[in-house]
Amino acid sequence: MTCSEAPEISTMGELGTLLSWSPAQVHASTNPAIRAPPPILPPHHFYNKHLRRELILKRVLSLPFLVENLSQTATKLVDSITADELGEVPTTELSTHLQTRPRREIAGADTIADYYSISIGEVCTAIASKLLIPQSRDWGSSVCWARFTTADRTLAATGVEEHACLYVLTDKEDRNITLFPGHAELLGDRLSDWQRLAAFGPKLGTWIHLSLCPESERLLADLDHFPETSFPYKLCRTVHSSQTESTFTRPRDAASVPWSIPDKLLASASFIDSEQSNKNLRPRNQSRRSETTHNEKPRSVPSARRRPHTTAHLPSPLTAEGLVQLAWARATENNSSLIVFNCGNYERICVRHRETQTLFISPVFDVTACKDPGYIQLQVGTYTAMTLDAIARAKEAKRTPAPIRRSPRKRRNPDPTDSRAKKRQKMSIKTREKPLPPIAIASQRDMMFLTLQYGIHCSPAPASFIRAAQCLVHATKRKPNYKPPIKRSYKPEEYFELLLTSQIGDGATGVVHSANLRVVTKAGSALTHDNLVLKIAFQERQQVRMRHEYAIYQRLAEHGVTGVPQVYGLFEDLEGGAIALLMNNCGKTIWDLRPDKKRARTVITSVQRARFIEILTSVHRAGVRHCDIRAENLLIDTDGEAFIVDFDRGRFEPSEGKKKWEMEIMDVVTEGGHHDFSMPSPKFPDDDKEWWPRSPVPTPTEESDEDTPKPRRFWPATDTSNEDTDETDESNESAT
Repeated sequence: MTCSEAPEISTMGELGTLLSWSPAQVHASTNPAIRAPPPILPPHHFYNKHLRRELILKRVLSLPFLVENLSQTATKLVDSITADELGEVPTTELSTHLQTRPRREIAGADTIADYYSISIGEVCTAIASKLLIPQSRDWGSSVCWARFTTADRTLAATGVEEHACLYVLTDKEDRNITLFPGHAELLGDRLSDWQRLAAFGPKLGTWIHLSLCPESERLLADLDHFPETSFPYKLCRTVHSSQTESTFTRPRDAASVPWSIPDKLLASASFIDSEQSNKNLRPRNQSRRSETTHNEKPRSVPSARRRPHTTAHLPSPLTAEGLVQLAWARATENNSSLIVFNCGNYERICVRHRETQTLFISPVFDVTACKDPGYIQLQVGTYTAMTLDAIARAKEAKRTPAPIRRSPRKRRNPDPTDSRAKKRQKMSIKTREKPLPPIAIASQRDMMFLTLQYGIHCSPAPASFIRAAQCLVHATKRKPNYKPPIKRSYKPEEYFELLLTSQIGDGATGVVHSANLRVVTKAGSALTHDNLVLKIAFQERQQVRMRHEYAIYQRLAEHGVTGVPQVYGLFEDLEGGAIALLMNNCGKTIWDLRPDKKRARTVITSVQRARFIEILTSVHRAGVRHCDIRAENLLIDTDGEAFIVDFDRGRFEPSEGKKKWEMEIMDVVTEGGHHDFSMPSPKFPDDDKEWWPRSPVPTPTEESDEDTPKPRRFWPATDTSNEDTDETDESNESAT
């Protein structure tokens, strides 16, 4: 590392030297085995299509003086503190961080983020905390920078790291801020502002790191080429009139921010927004096919007419539009105003303006050539600006809004004829039939329109999912391998709607959501069914396991096993990249229901323990082994009924010895203990007959023909040495 010439920004020379520091150029690894992957679109970009309309990015505008504004924030804070408040600058300790070598060879986006964290992040959080709390006699970090890792280890190959941010530490139970020792007393009257900040949201800023490669540098350069009129934000292509209603208040920008946006730019953004709104309100000429009369029912058009070539997420190169949409969605999730793009040697900083839904973007700059201001000063200014902006927004959010004025005039009935009484049609007693439940009606339909409605999500257009496997609960006249055709359009009585209301968990197999179902009968009645669960898988490995999980549930249903989830079908996204498994909600895990959250011991009744053992006995009798008996996979619903879930690691045709071994694990778990999956399971006769799906391995002929779909293979457990490795590694991954 080398230091650039120190600018004279303060009379306190030691701090000025630190702030004027700029890093040396980062070079990619020379090891041929470690290659920087070019950025590709992450698999979970599916969720970015479902932001609320009030939160969707509409335009990208240039903000040339943003870098200078942020560096001046640090300058003002330095000039506002006295030499006595500053005290002794720990130059040696902070310089040590700047000279830290990377723990891993630099290549992917995750290695760049890790290196930033242990070097620049450590220094800037210490200086920013001191400037924000100048009365403190130490340099402890009250604001922190970190990369939040995920359980999905395949995301490192995307060349994009989007889970790094600036944040404040908070207590998980009461959400109070956790400051460095002594900082709470020194804050005095400002402590309430920091407490509001912790309750408002601990994440303050958003970082998007890209891998160290020429493709990443071109991506940052291409962010200048967007038209100023509108941004092509990508949504689902389904044409559907949604019936969902949601009350949502868009988060506001702070009245006073540490950066400046010229009034001319804000007026331009507001004018474009008004023009776009007026354009959307104009009547459009509809085609004859889409026209409907009062007697016709509206039809919905799916997002595609053909099934995708593959249901798994395909690695497509990340475009400038995709990068901006990804960053905007992540900043919206974090509720942050500043976004930082970094690819190792080059960087860009952006402002997310909520009111006009505009991204104001700085010019791209070389981090190694930052002079007046230095790179550390710019980063400290960014950190402090993020914190001050979040504090201001938290204070303004506490103010009670003005009451809504209601008009004294009564609202006119839109259709007086609707209020007239209608005669009930006579019906013979013989023709009366017991109505089917909504879930049974939906199980006979092949098209599912999926809508997200929780948090920042409220789908402007739903996703179209076609049925890939039949319902295992209600009888159907279709053949087992029946593939339903995709129609040009669907009447309301030909599809059902699924509304995702929250995210329950994110594991190795996919993302789990709570869901509600809505279906319209042929008579026009709208019926609903609540308390469902939808699990969505994106990666090919996840989808192989989800299809295998469906096959296991199918085997259990054929043998009449109860106490396991009821499966209502497997569905494929018509736009590709996702499959979904629809099930009933089996309640909460015994891990979440433990009375003492500070202890790992679980507690259940003797009746529930006997029921868990009875369910597992039925599963073994059906020729299935669960392979992942843990407290997180044992559930109890509101009625006290027991369920065993998550059979994605399950195996067919287990030996009697393995069944007995798993029953012993169940005894340990139901008595409040935990099984150590790092210990290899014992070997038994007939273990070689047990089989389960493994990741597909292409043969030389398959590698030469890229246009031919790759078949998935299933391996018997002939190599018993791999069995324990597969079982323990996957169990530990899910626990992470």
